[in-house]
Amino acid sequence: MSLSHPRSYNTTRNFLALAAVTLLPLTIFLERASPARLNACYIRRELQSPPPPLIPLRDSVLHNYSVYIMWTAMFLLALLPHARPKALFSLTYASLWFHATYIYLAAFKAPLQDFNCAGRHKSYPNGISGHYCYFIFVAFTAARYARSRLKSNPNASPGIKAAAAALMSLFGVGGVATLYRTFFHGYHSARQISYGASLGIFAHCVLDYILFQEDSGFTTYLRLLFLLANSTTSLTLYFRLWPHEAAGPAISFGNLVFHASLWVILLVCTYYLRAAEENPAKEA
Repeated sequence: MSLSHPRSYNTTRNFLALAAVTLLPLTIFLERASPARLNACYIRRELQSPPPPLIPLRDSVLHNYSVYIMWTAMFLLALLPHARPKALFSLTYASLWFHATYIYLAAFKAPLQDFNCAGRHKSYPNGISGHYCYFIFVAFTAARYARSRLKSNPNASPGIKAAAAALMSLFGVGGVATLYRTFFHGYHSARQISYGASLGIFAHCVLDYILFQEDSGFTTYLRLLFLLANSTTSLTLYFRLWPHEAAGPAISFGNLVFHASLWVILLVCTYYLRAAEENPAKEA
C-alpha cells in the first residue's frame, strides 16, 4: 500500500527546487541588464492579431481541453484498485494545494504593480503568469502521481496504462501549445513567465515532499493541518492585497465555492483513507 519515494526522485525534486530558487535572482539580474526585452509583450493584444496557430482552437478552448484531458487521466489512475483511498486523497489534496498556490499568485501580483501585457484591462495586475504556474505545476505533479499509482498497481492492464499514457501525451501537447501562446500571443512578458514558472516549480516541490515522501514525518492529519494553514494564509493575503475596487475580483465566488467543495471531498477521502489504514486486510 505504500507509495514509496525512491532516492532518484529526491534528487529530481532537489534539482527542481534549486532551479526555482535560481530562476528568480537570474530574472532580476537580466531585467536590470536588459529591462526592455524582459518586460516586452511579443504583441499588443488590444491592437494586433497573433499569427495563425498550428492547432485550430481558440486560446481558451485549448486551455480547457488540456485541463479536461489531464483530469480524465488522473481519475483513470485514481480508480486503479490498489490503494484507491490513498489515491483519491492525494488527488484532492494536490488540487487544493494548487488552488492555494493560485490564490497566492493573485495576491503577489498586486504589490508587483506590473500591468504589462494586460491588454485592454489597464488596471489589472498581470505580473505573474498563471498559465505557466499551472501547467508546470500540473506537469510535474501529474507525472509524480502517475508514477506512484502505477507503482502501487504493478499488475494494471496494458490497456489502462496505454490510455493513461495517451491522455498524458495529449495534455502535454495542449500544455506546450498553451505556454507557447501565452508568450507569442502577448498575454505575458518573459519576466512574468519566469515568475509563474518559479512559483509552479516551487509549489510542486513542497507538495511532493509533504504528500508523496513517506518518511517526511507528515501524518494524514498533519498534512491536513498544513494544507489548512496554507489555504487560510493564501486567502488572507489575497483579500488584503488584491485591488478589488480597481481591478475586480481575481478569484471569483464560484472559485471559492469550488475550493470549499474540494475541502468537503478531501474530508470524506480522509475518512475512507483512515478506515483503509486501520483495516489493511480489507483494503487488500
